Amino acid sequence: MPKTTVRNKERDKLKVARYRERMRASGADQVLFELPRETIAMLDELKKRQGLRNRSLVLRQLIERGIQAIGGSPETHKPTSPNEPLRNS
Repeated sequence: MPKTTVRNKERDKLKVARYRERMRASGADQVLFELPRETIAMLDELKKRQGLRNRSLVLRQLIERGIQAIGGSPETHKPTSPNEPLRNS
């Protein structure tokens, strides 16, 4: 396993910071949460079957399908408060 130097760690931190900045600038945000191993395995299987790059894309598809199933689009299903469930506006 290659040794990581302080310089490499600092470079990696800067790369990650720039990536996150680009994400925020594009209107995206990151969320970290825990899931059971079985759920992660299901996401990985869906990712593999659909040829997606990452789990985030699988989750996005599932959320969009769920919103469509309740009769709308992500733009019309925004909660008015953080505690309010998604609903048709």
